[in-house]
Amino acid sequence: MSEPNSQPPVPAPAPAPAPSSGDERQPPTRIPVRDWNRNNNNALRNFKGKEASLPVLGTRKEAWTQNTTHFLKELENYVLRNFKQPAPIARGIVELEDPNNFLSDELQTLTRCMEKLVTLAEATATETDVEKVKREADNADKLAAVKLYQSSQMAIFSKKMDVTTSNMTTLWGIIIGQCTKALVADIRAEHDYEDKAEAFDSIWLLKTIKRIVHRVTASSNDFHTAFCSIKNLYKFRQGNQRILQWDHQPSGTSKPGGC
Repeated sequence: MSEPNSQPPVPAPAPAPAPSSGDERQPPTRIPVRDWNRNNNNALRNFKGKEASLPVLGTRKEAWTQNTTHFLKELENYVLRNFKQPAPIARGIVELEDPNNFLSDELQTLTRCMEKLVTLAEATATETDVEKVKREADNADKLAAVKLYQSSQMAIFSKKMDVTTSNMTTLWGIIIGQCTKALVADIRAEHDYEDKAEAFDSIWLLKTIKRIVHRVTASSNDFHTAFCSIKNLYKFRQGNQRILQWDHQPSGTSKPGGC
């Protein structure tokens, strides 16, 4: 018989794992991360642009998941709703090209007006002197009418160019008004900012913002930019899981920073 107060036998402890050698690479450790970019996203989320109907933009550090394509689309719609003669500006936003390049297609040269309005009569082999005089007089009348038409079209074209220039100036202010202070500081750090700001080159401004938002600045290193792009894609694919990829590097391996 067993004694009433006897305790069951205690199992022996499991043997400790053998220590790994210093040269062995440990597998990446996956740990959950909650709201790892919350503070940066809040910095952009709390920012209010000057135009409430338009999205806002910030630096990569403030929010790395920004959609510049959506911003350009909304900006195009805003221009179409609020600007006078918006077609060149709207097309420039979509194609990121100087609107004046599209205006040149509308330049009413004398040749274009002639092709649009009249066809001058040509001499024939059997033409008499009387017929020649009449033909030349008719052609002179047509040419005078075409020149008058071209003059009126050039006046319209000149006004359209003035409106486009004014629209570009207005557009510059609207775009800057949707950027955070940090993003504006990065824009002003561009080496050609002063010249572009003086000319109110809004297309340059949009291109520059697109580069900065995607982490390409005037001081960017090409190799570092490529590394950051791959790293950000990796983060996006992992969702709320991050891999401590640099915690298991051999000694002497440095961590790239700034992404």
